Amino acid sequence: MVWLIETGSFPSKFLDHIDGNKLNNCFTNLREVTVKQNSENKIVQKNNKLGVRGVCFNKRLGKYIAQIQHNGKNNHIGVFQTIEEAKNAYIEHRNKLFTHHNLNR
Repeated sequence: MVWLIETGSFPSKFLDHIDGNKLNNCFTNLREVTVKQNSENKIVQKNNKLGVRGVCFNKRLGKYIAQIQHNGKNNHIGVFQTIEEAKNAYIEHRNKLFTHHNLNR
């Protein structure tokens, strides 16, 4: 409704909450995006044990694996000794592939 009040029309695409907080419906926190762009700005899922998007721990290897989903495909980034290395590799790939992500997450 905020979008309609501010712009005078319904969004023609999807609305994305820039900060990831779906309760923050301030007009300055909303932007019109495609489905792909909206999925690029997802927050870390609640069931993510590490709290880092795109990184999981492989018990058998004792290492961290970074991966990213892009255009409906899961892409392997690499295997890393530390969670920080895996996180940084994910962020580097995310910044190359995505156009509508929040750089702070």
